[in-house]
Amino acid sequence: MPKEKIISEAPDVQGLRVLVLSRAMETAGSTPVQAGFLTSISGLKGGSRESQKLSPINDRDYEEINAVGKKTSATVNMSLLYKFVKDGKTQDFEGVNYLEKAFEENEEVFIIVEVNDERKTTLKIKMKITGFEVTSEANNKFSANVTAEKIGEAKDITPFRFEEGDNIEHTSDALNVGDVYADKKSKTIYYYPNPSTLKTPQTNDERLVYIFDSVRGVCPYANKQFFNESKEFIDSEQEHEDKWVKEDDENIIHEIKNEPTQGQTYEELKGKTIYFYPNPLSLTYPANKDIRKKYTCDGSSGVASSATEEEFNINKFTQKGRKK
Repeated sequence: MPKEKIISEAPDVQGLRVLVLSRAMETAGSTPVQAGFLTSISGLKGGSRESQKLSPINDRDYEEINAVGKKTSATVNMSLLYKFVKDGKTQDFEGVNYLEKAFEENEEVFIIVEVNDERKTTLKIKMKITGFEVTSEANNKFSANVTAEKIGEAKDITPFRFEEGDNIEHTSDALNVGDVYADKKSKTIYYYPNPSTLKTPQTNDERLVYIFDSVRGVCPYANKQFFNESKEFIDSEQEHEDKWVKEDDENIIHEIKNEPTQGQTYEELKGKTIYFYPNPLSLTYPANKDIRKKYTCDGSSGVASSATEEEFNINKFTQKGRKK
């Protein structure tokens, strides 16, 4: 292969990715350019304060006094590996050239550090470069060693990132509480009433969170969240409907196997009300249009009445009609 076509790849460094943005690029609203992958960095945040110790006349009657002065930001030292492109054909990691230019021309420059943590924290640091050195490494890879002084503190510019996962979906298609969605079993669905929120959330935008069961996939009542100024969706304090709970009384029986027969005597069921569920899942995961049958057994004779059908709709069973 001709040498001019050799392009080395930055190694798979787990940790920090660095982008660079010149003052001119920031003013123009340009997109930051990737500079490379950090192999080490210090002074990312923090610093030191001047300190002077004042000795007392004697250490029996007086304590030592420590006078702390102004804060000095920590010096940034970083080493980053980047792709080297032959004959000026820059591609993915030309951002290192902006760092070199900022050093040569004594200009301010911004670096954007993406931290490989759960939050994917992104820090933006304005600085002046006081040292810049490029060293060659094996396999045509290059490393830039940079020393810089921060101007102000690092700013947390972490953008909001939508939740990801095999059982997570984001949608602007409305869901109907109580309906069965078999394809959404065990899933968490985030619904956005305003489709634009799904692209770029704005302060006070709302979304609904549906957590589906793993057995039937019945759409539950949702928890409402809103987007705050910290660029996070947080739970709303607004009350929401609780899921349906079966009647709990000593004279009520819920049955999924043995349906009473009208006119038959049940000595052990005298004075009882029996709810029979033709679909056993209706007892634990009721869905819209599910039917249950209500029987009552006479308190004296134990004779079962005819059945009254009840239909489930949006969190409750209501009487549908009387079965003959």
